Amino acid sequence: MRKRAYFETLWGDEWPDVGWLEPYFRSPKDSMPRIQTQSGDGSFSIEGVDGTEHLESGRGRIDITLFFVADPEFGGMLSWRKGGGALRQCFYSKGDFRRRLEWVWTPQGTPFSAGFFIPVDKVWNALKQFIQSDGALPDAVHWVDSNELPVDTFPPPKDWKQLRQRG
Repeated sequence: MRKRAYFETLWGDEWPDVGWLEPYFRSPKDSMPRIQTQSGDGSFSIEGVDGTEHLESGRGRIDITLFFVADPEFGGMLSWRKGGGALRQCFYSKGDFRRRLEWVWTPQGTPFSAGFFIPVDKVWNALKQFIQSDGALPDAVHWVDSNELPVDTFPPPKDWKQLRQRG
């Protein structure tokens, strides 16, 4: 299995120790966590799970990725994906789904439903579980299966400009 991290100064073939990550997600009382002040994002992935490490990507290898994004107003969002071959699983952190059609924009300009955003301390607990369990779906948050989401949960890119003007 090969682990990869894409976060802050850590880009490469290893996952950080949870102690290295903690200051980004936890802060002294009455101050915002550093990840949230920067509208940061990142991901941790593991390639070749479930005995597929000898296979190539696109040829049966199963990979898992946990993507996260943080926003100063909304908190953080998680996406856990496991796929390879015929397997396709995707879950999103479940926040207040009454806000499902409100948009939070990533630093790269991608809109995500505000209904996926949860408090940053819950994001931290899920990231920690993910790392400590070698990629298992964390039970520290509530998840929604992407197959159960309404079709308008992810607007097509051609509509992004219009959404931005309304938001």
